Amino acid sequence: MARTRTLPLLLATCTIGLVAGVEAATTDIHHGAGTNAGAHTRAGRLRLPMPGEFNVLMIVLDDLGTDKLRMYGVDAGLPAHCLSPQINGIPTPNLDQLRADGVMFSRCYSNPTCSPTRAAFMTGRYGLRTGMGHAVNPSDSPGYELPTGETCLPELVRDVNSFSYRRAAFGKWHLTDYDINDCHPAASGFERFEGIMGNPTSHYDWRKVTSVGGGIAGCTSTSSADVPGVEDLTPSTDFWDASVTRDDAVTWIGGLAGSDRFFAYVCFSPPHAPFEVPPYSTLSAGTKARLSFNGYEAGDRARSGEADDEKLIYHSNIEAVDHEIGELLAGIAPAVLARTMVVVVGDNGTVATMISDAALVGHGKRTLYELGTRVPLIVKGPLVTTAGGTCRSLVGAVDLWRTVAEMTGLRSAEIDAAMGGSPVDSESFLIGIQNPSSALVRTTAYSEAFSNDTPPILNFGYRRGITDGSFRYMRNYADGGGLSENLFHTAADPCEYTDLLAPPHVLTLAEAAALAALQAAMNSI
Repeated sequence: MARTRTLPLLLATCTIGLVAGVEAATTDIHHGAGTNAGAHTRAGRLRLPMPGEFNVLMIVLDDLGTDKLRMYGVDAGLPAHCLSPQINGIPTPNLDQLRADGVMFSRCYSNPTCSPTRAAFMTGRYGLRTGMGHAVNPSDSPGYELPTGETCLPELVRDVNSFSYRRAAFGKWHLTDYDINDCHPAASGFERFEGIMGNPTSHYDWRKVTSVGGGIAGCTSTSSADVPGVEDLTPSTDFWDASVTRDDAVTWIGGLAGSDRFFAYVCFSPPHAPFEVPPYSTLSAGTKARLSFNGYEAGDRARSGEADDEKLIYHSNIEAVDHEIGELLAGIAPAVLARTMVVVVGDNGTVATMISDAALVGHGKRTLYELGTRVPLIVKGPLVTTAGGTCRSLVGAVDLWRTVAEMTGLRSAEIDAAMGGSPVDSESFLIGIQNPSSALVRTTAYSEAFSNDTPPILNFGYRRGITDGSFRYMRNYADGGGLSENLFHTAADPCEYTDLLAPPHVLTLAEAAALAALQAAMNSI
């Protein structure tokens, strides 16, 4: 799927001084492996970790956009944010504490569905290069999987880093066929995986996979039904997949030697559908009271036709996952946590039917609008120098690949050399963690959707979106070869109600210039 590209217009450079008071190794920020080497300029200097200096704990939130988190309503940065009216009813004290102790990135953008974003996390490459353009579904026959020839993040950490990192993944994988390749996480570089291969049909009754491998010896895999005979058991944290994921991660981290450093990839499945009431022990008194008043117990789904109840249950799952994040962090020894970079990121925007504003239901997950692609990103750890800081520069989900690799002590030159000239789309945002007011390298963020393993140029369902943080441009190749385009001035119209390319509107000079720049940036990818 890889193709040659010219110098991307979406990359820019800036000069940033040393972060005040921070010593040790410094280097220039990544310029882009797919960029003409002669065009490289010094982008800035920052303190880079030494190999083996820090652990990395990467936590992935599922189907949770920024519109559902109060912190993004309070300080979303420009452009103004389009919020759900019920946002203030979801307690997330642990995410709030991470935000208070760390740095919130207010403009992080993903793909509109799960699998393509997770593939971007793992490869640092857009879906048009990996073939992953849509969520892997259980009905796919055969199911598409992220090619094992890609250089995945745990492989990069394993094979290039001079310090030997332990590597494990927990929870939802969603990068391969549901039932065929349980060893796919091991083939991607994780020495241990415990979780579910795709989306569950129930968060209490699901097929758990445990696989061990990641080396020359290959993989040993076992699986089991986590809750046999669930009808006879009371739903609880013993079986709820988010609790099991948290417990597995805590157990693995706790079993490591004191001299070990680790990269742990922890992916919670809720609040993704099915929307079931989580264990009451994970919820606040107020949420439990509302659920109980409406006649719901743990494991229940909303009664038919009760849309408000379904939203309440969805929101309760956000609260419950926040509880599990708190339990995960509390379960790590303080001395270990003190040298751990914690990264929390979403995989796509809020489920469309869970958006509280009825006028915006068509703007959620699976779409290229702000509400479909703008996701939470919070980083806490020893590299943070401004607790409670907000970085308002653009970040792409694809950028996690390079940034996490750098957190383990890798240098951009080493990363680029390991790719052997293959196009890389990932840009580091490490300087934004150390100095949130810094302008990052990225000047546009790109999202896309297409049928898996179909060359986009031949795919009439190919949808592309790009934003510069002020304007959003979307391009859709429809069946039969037709092309439709949309342009929104997000800074002035944060909910993206008004398509500037729809008659009778006539573009102003500024709007026309923004359109031309975004079209050129998209064409260069």
